[in-house]
Amino acid sequence: MRRALLALLLVAAATACSDGSAAKLALRPLPEPPAALDRSPAFAADGDAVILLADRTVLRLDAFTGGAVWQRVIDDVPGPAGSLAARRGRLWYITTEGGNPQLVDVALSGDARLGRRRLDGVDASRYDIVAGLSAVWLVSGADTWRIDDSGTVLPLLSAKVARLQALGELPDGTFLALAADEQQIWMWTSNAGWAPTSLDPQIATAGARQTNSGLLFLSRDGYATVSNGPTTERTKIAPRNNCPAVDVFAADIGIVIQECDLAVRAAGKTTRVALPDDELVVFAGPRGRPLLVRDRSELLLLS
Repeated sequence: MRRALLALLLVAAATACSDGSAAKLALRPLPEPPAALDRSPAFAADGDAVILLADRTVLRLDAFTGGAVWQRVIDDVPGPAGSLAARRGRLWYITTEGGNPQLVDVALSGDARLGRRRLDGVDASRYDIVAGLSAVWLVSGADTWRIDDSGTVLPLLSAKVARLQALGELPDGTFLALAADEQQIWMWTSNAGWAPTSLDPQIATAGARQTNSGLLFLSRDGYATVSNGPTTERTKIAPRNNCPAVDVFAADIGIVIQECDLAVRAAGKTTRVALPDDELVVFAGPRGRPLLVRDRSELLLLS
C-alpha cells in the first residue's frame, strides 16, 4: 500500500509537540551568547543543541533545557569557509586557514578536541556539508565524501556531472544530489555508485531538509514534497497574501514554511507565527525548528 508520507510526517510532528498544542507557538529569545553575532556567525544543530561558531570559539546551548546557558566547547578554532554540519556530538566544516582546504572535526562533548586533515579536490568557495541519517556528507564540484561516526572519511567515485548540490540521505542510505547544470537529481548507493534518478528536479529547486523518514523538498513553484525513495508525495502550498514560500523546515512540531510569516502545518491545521519586521537570517535549528538571528544581535527559536 502506498504510504501517505506527508500525512504521517504531520501527524507524528503533532504528537511530538511538547505542550500538545501548536497554538502556543511563538518566537522566543535564547540566552545571549558570549560571542558577537555581527561578524558572520555560523550555526549547526545537533539534537536539542544549538552549535555556534563565532569569534573563533565553538559554543553549545541545550535549547530546550530550562535555565540552560551557553557552554564554551573550545577556543581558537580555525574559521569556517562556509556552512557547518553537526552529528552525534561532533562538528564538521571546511577551513582554508593554513593554505589548502582542510576538514575540521570538533568534539562537542567530553574532552575538547580539534582535528584537521587535508582534503584534495575540495573547492572551499563552493561546497555543501550536510548531516544525514547515517553519516555526514561533503560535496564539492562532482566529488563527494562520506564521513561516518568514527571519523573515517571515504571519498566516493565522482559523478559524471560538472557540479552537484547536496540534498540529503534516504532511509536506506542512498544519497541524493542535484546536478545543477543538468537540472537532474542523481543518487549514490554503496552498490552502484552514482546514477541519475527519475525524480522530477523541479521538486528540489529551493533545496531540501533532512527528516528521519526521508527528504522534505520545497520547490519554487509552490509545492512541498516528501520522498523516502520508493514513494514520493507532493502537495500544493497555498501562500497567504501572495507571499511566496522561501524556505521549509522539517520540525518536530510540523512542517514549517517560511513565507511572510512562519506557517506551521500539523494534523491538518495551520498555525501562523508572525516574523519580526527586522533584518533576519534564518537557519535550521534544534529539532528542525527555525532559528533566527535578529538584527545581528538576538537569537530567536520557534518554541
